[in-house]
Amino acid sequence: MGFLDEVGKVVSDASQKTIQKTRVMSETVKINSAIVEEEKKIQKMYCQIGTMYVEKYGNNCEEIFLGLVSSILETEEKIKEYQGQLQRIKGVRRCKKCGAEVPLEIAFCNMCGTEMSVGQSNDIDKKQVD
Repeated sequence: MGFLDEVGKVVSDASQKTIQKTRVMSETVKINSAIVEEEKKIQKMYCQIGTMYVEKYGNNCEEIFLGLVSSILETEEKIKEYQGQLQRIKGVRRCKKCGAEVPLEIAFCNMCGTEMSVGQSNDIDKKQVD
């Protein structure tokens, strides 16, 4: 019976060690996940700071930022052009009030009821870029 007791003790010790390692790994994963989430928050705030800076200063920014800000503004213009191309392909326009897509032949926005003017056929609203 001593041999079986010894085997049982070894198995029990191994099980306890495995449980402890699992707890440590679980806590490690949980903490690493929390760190990643906090880092994402920081990156989002940096992005918001940059967005606010470009909106406030645009091309009138400090010289050190001028290249990046100019690139951002050029890229935003390209996005507007691409969005206009998509609207033409889809046969829609954007509502100036709510930003919804409205078929060209419809006189009023389906979402908010705003009258769709003839000159609005492919205007890109700033809301669409956000």
